[in-house]
Amino acid sequence: MPTTHLLPVAFIPLGAIGWWPLAAVVATALGLIAYLAFRYARVVQQLGRATAAWEAERGRLNATLKSLLDPHAVLQPVRNEAGRIVDFRFDYANPAACSWLGIDRDHLTGSRLLGVCPTAESSGLLKILADTADTGRPAAVDSFASPRAMAGSRCIDIHAVRDGQRISFTWRDVTDRDAVSKKLAASEEQFRLLAENSSDVVIRISRDGTVLWVSPSVTSVLGWSQADCIGRLGDDLFATSEGREQFRRNLAAVLVGQAIVMRSQLAAKGGDVHWVEIHAGPFRTEEGQIDSIVASFRGIDAEVRAEAILERRASTDELTNLLNRKEVLERVEFLNKRGGQQLAALWCDIDRFKVVNDTYGHAAGDAVLKALADRIRGCLRSTDDMGARIGGDELLVLLPGVRDLQDAMDIAEKLRRAAAEPIPTPAGPIAITISIGVTLARPEERTDALMARADDAMYQAKNHGRNRVVAFEEPVAAGT
Repeated sequence: MPTTHLLPVAFIPLGAIGWWPLAAVVATALGLIAYLAFRYARVVQQLGRATAAWEAERGRLNATLKSLLDPHAVLQPVRNEAGRIVDFRFDYANPAACSWLGIDRDHLTGSRLLGVCPTAESSGLLKILADTADTGRPAAVDSFASPRAMAGSRCIDIHAVRDGQRISFTWRDVTDRDAVSKKLAASEEQFRLLAENSSDVVIRISRDGTVLWVSPSVTSVLGWSQADCIGRLGDDLFATSEGREQFRRNLAAVLVGQAIVMRSQLAAKGGDVHWVEIHAGPFRTEEGQIDSIVASFRGIDAEVRAEAILERRASTDELTNLLNRKEVLERVEFLNKRGGQQLAALWCDIDRFKVVNDTYGHAAGDAVLKALADRIRGCLRSTDDMGARIGGDELLVLLPGVRDLQDAMDIAEKLRRAAAEPIPTPAGPIAITISIGVTLARPEERTDALMARADDAMYQAKNHGRNRVVAFEEPVAAGT
């Protein structure tokens, strides 16, 4: 089709053109109109689809907002003549917001914020929302004390964003959470005050044994400062390897939920060592998980010393400080049951001790017993050996781990010679002698049988002239 230049029809004289060119102009115009009509129909169709999609999305959004558990509202700023925001109008509120405010949607929609909540301005809520509307900066405020008109005295978390000219405002009632937090904070403050002012030391230790916190009283008990202790391994505080091993075992026990009580020695600043009593248990998170241990301990040096004195008094003879009869017999029974080494028993008796008491008095007799006890201790080979006062002037020496009977006889002879040295007393020097019976324990032998055999050996020494050592190897019929 030849190119046709279209001119405004109003300026084309009909006489200047023929009918054929006019038909072409009309045809072109009709084609253009048809094309524009087609394009318009397409645009209307696309607009319809977009509108339908937007309505669907709007429906989904409204359904989402309605289903929110948190209150949500859309607020329209209300400005004065100077353009400053002086109030907000409720354009929309979901059911949760209506329920929380106690107003149905029909009455809430279109209402003013200050009408619903007159104290919104004094509480600062109006300013928070106005700042978001003016600046576009989202607002997020936790634990905000809501105005009294909004469901009473409540605590809420606030979130607000600008959406065009309006504000999308969501809040969450966290009154219960805030109350729990305040209660927890009060409890922690109370615990802190108790821990920091307690004479006992309170300490918290992580799962790997690191000291996380310790109360200031650690300084008065051990001399260390808080800074000295925090960050160190807890077992560094123990003075002995046994204590450190015991701590590691107990740490593992506490971390599985057990509570423990232990005594141990802790190292103090400056090198001193102190006995302490420790009470420890698991430290649980709010979810109930054990993440560390908390313990308290106090110094018990005085108690340990007192207990040692009582124990010594219960197991020793008050005059000589040798073991008493009950204690030594229990130890003989233990050594016999344990086995593994040769045990010798030396039964000693002071010759004619009654004469000493009758001649010089009981004070001199007591001095003799004390001196003889000291000489027995001087003849013992090690701390495994032990001496005891059986009663009156009868003494017993136990020698675990002797090689044979002759070895025991040699020690007994050494003791006999030491006893013969003059003893200073208030009445003057006194010379005494002792008779000693020596025997070896037999495997699985009863204690009374061993003692009877040693006693018989001692009486043989007496019968053979006193001041001598006699060994008894033959079995005794009774009690064996």
